[in-house]
Amino acid sequence: MKILIGLCALLTLVVTSPIQKWQRSGDGCPYLIEHEQMFNWFQAWEECLQNNMTLLAVDSSYKHRQITLLLKELFPKNLTYWIGAHDWIRPKQFVWQSTHAAMHFSDWVAGQPNYGSDHCVRNSAAENQWYDSNCHDNYGFICENLQCSNEKNLAYEKSTVTSKYNVHFWNVLGNQKP
Repeated sequence: MKILIGLCALLTLVVTSPIQKWQRSGDGCPYLIEHEQMFNWFQAWEECLQNNMTLLAVDSSYKHRQITLLLKELFPKNLTYWIGAHDWIRPKQFVWQSTHAAMHFSDWVAGQPNYGSDHCVRNSAAENQWYDSNCHDNYGFICENLQCSNEKNLAYEKSTVTSKYNVHFWNVLGNQKP
């Protein structure tokens, strides 16, 4: 009987354990991940600012891969969350809220953005891709330390370019890479 009670208590503890909001991606960058679907885009932005962070700017395939791998580790199902993009300044021209830079990387679901009255961007749980959505809808969100993300992304891009040209150089000479 005591074993049964102990197992029930342990099971209750495991099932009700909260998901840690502070996480690090594979490259070591810190993220604040709010999985509760109860924040509109503006509330999410404010929560990030209160933590000296910014809403996630998925501005490269590298960062997209880091976030996707991190979320797959944490959540059995994909998470629907706000990212830091909008088109308020110029309709139909989405920019990253943190830098005001235009999107050069995107991962829209087919048919998106639809450019209606939806001006904020969220990642969809079902497709793990982006939708433009009403900024007042409630979802989770991810905050990032922009400096860390930019440094890691820049280092990755530099190493990729260097590797790419080294391979081409050796292939042109007909030699094997040292």
